[in-house]
Amino acid sequence: MSKQNTRFLSDLAQGTILAAKSTQQTDEVIRDLLLLKKILEENPEIVSLLSNPSLSLEDRQKSLKNAFKDDWHDISYRAACALMEQDLLRVFGDYCDLLIKNARELANHHICTVSSAIPIDDTYREQIKMALTKKFNGTVHVEYTVDPSVIGGLAISSGDWRYLGTVQAKLKQLSRHLITT
Repeated sequence: MSKQNTRFLSDLAQGTILAAKSTQQTDEVIRDLLLLKKILEENPEIVSLLSNPSLSLEDRQKSLKNAFKDDWHDISYRAACALMEQDLLRVFGDYCDLLIKNARELANHHICTVSSAIPIDDTYREQIKMALTKKFNGTVHVEYTVDPSVIGGLAISSGDWRYLGTVQAKLKQLSRHLITT
């Protein structure tokens, strides 16, 4: 990718987060754009369609708007259109990586993954989100996964930060201790 495109992606990610932060919509915008990332990764033909030069940019943008209708924040839509205008949808994943980095740095917004052996009920999810909000002193978006290898407890990660309060982690620690003694 050219330096000019890299700079454009970086500036767009920063501008997107600053606009979202100013309207207190950081979580919603990130959620929209990560959903689009997943859709584009799973359906490369959509990238081809939205990048097709034989269709006018206006028609491609209308197609994108119609696909999401009212379930899409205007800031998210404008960011995706900017990428379309620059023919950069093929590097949407790189843009999302920069978006998450900027969210953490500029809006103190953290995307956390919580893994547990069984599904977590809504009450406990809210307690986890509140605890993570307090820990990071900012906003959080929490994604929950069920991972039977956890055995019990929780594994939580956000960027480089990790919390391993799982039975699996405690068993590994015990095993290392027994092997070294």
